[in-house]
Amino acid sequence: MYEINVEDGDRLLLCSDGLYSMLDDSEIAAVMRRISDPQRCATMLVNGAIAAGGHDNITVIVADAEGLAHQKRRRVAIRTKISIAFVLLLLVGIIAGAAWGGYTYLHNTAYLAETETGMVAVYRGVPGDVLGFSYSELVEETDIPVSKLSPSAASRISQNMRVSSVDEALDLVDSYRDELGMSAAKVTSAASVASSESSAASAADSSASKGTS
Repeated sequence: MYEINVEDGDRLLLCSDGLYSMLDDSEIAAVMRRISDPQRCATMLVNGAIAAGGHDNITVIVADAEGLAHQKRRRVAIRTKISIAFVLLLLVGIIAGAAWGGYTYLHNTAYLAETETGMVAVYRGVPGDVLGFSYSELVEETDIPVSKLSPSAASRISQNMRVSSVDEALDLVDSYRDELGMSAAKVTSAASVASSESSAASAADSSASKGTS
């Protein structure tokens, strides 16, 4: 039984005479310095002894001495890797959440704009660019002239009036149609009244003429 003092970073070699009888100490030391993995180092030493003749049984054990400092460094390294992996997963989650939120927002939001022919149109998305990308899809080009709307509504539509959803935009379009329909009904009613008054006046004139005759 032998007792030796080792320090962190020392490498120990236990072997039979089948190794050191085939390889010089300098050859063994060179392999042990060059190969960092203990198992691979032992395999390389065995193969070297076999290549040199291998006349006897070859047994090789390579062990690295690891002190408390080395173990602590390994634990720190493991914790660091776990922390980095957690941060990366968190960033991926944030990016994925932001991408989904942006997609949902762009897919649901809408706006009203004026077409080249002067009509009200409903678009899904947002006018202009978002982070250098354009997202805008025509939903409906209506038969409502922008010029027939109230000045405030016409002004907002000409500047791309944004709303929270396509449904809200379509509801606005329906309200504009109702307003224009009410105006047309008023004009028709006024014309009918004027026509009735004109007919009554003509009838009175005719009656007066007959009475004179």
